[in-house]
Amino acid sequence: MISSKRLFLKPFKYDDNEFLYKLNNNRKVNKYLGTNSVSMESCNSLINKWIKKYRNDYIFNVHKVILKAKEESIGFICLKKDSNDNEAELGYNFIPKYWGYGYCTEIATELIKNSFEETQIERVFAEIHPENTRSIRLIKRLNFKEDNKCGNNSGKLYYFDKNIYHSIDK
Repeated sequence: MISSKRLFLKPFKYDDNEFLYKLNNNRKVNKYLGTNSVSMESCNSLINKWIKKYRNDYIFNVHKVILKAKEESIGFICLKKDSNDNEAELGYNFIPKYWGYGYCTEIATELIKNSFEETQIERVFAEIHPENTRSIRLIKRLNFKEDNKCGNNSGKLYYFDKNIYHSIDK
């Protein structure tokens, strides 16, 4: 299990559908995702897909972020590999009342560290809507660099690779 000083990660389970529904239907959370609302059925389908696809992989998965002090789910973070085995995409969403406390930076640092130290991954990327300045600041705090390419969803791409990882103080 991946954890940090204040947080730990858990894979989603079938009964996490209400949490995912609440998170995915928050206007502040989905402002830059291009969706206004998500059905409970859609949340159930997503969780089923994640359980089947990731089969409790503790690095490459969609994880609930749990606040240790309260044992409370505060968001999710994911590291997903698709067709390229050498790279993975970082994604995250947190309940707005937990924004600004460094939680995402803290747990993303641990997840990325584990991916570089325990797998063959060479590069992690994130696609961010160009107007999502909070997320851009976050990704830059994580030492991601801007890529010249556009992402699949017309967002800006940022990357963090093993060379950057090995060049920073840990």
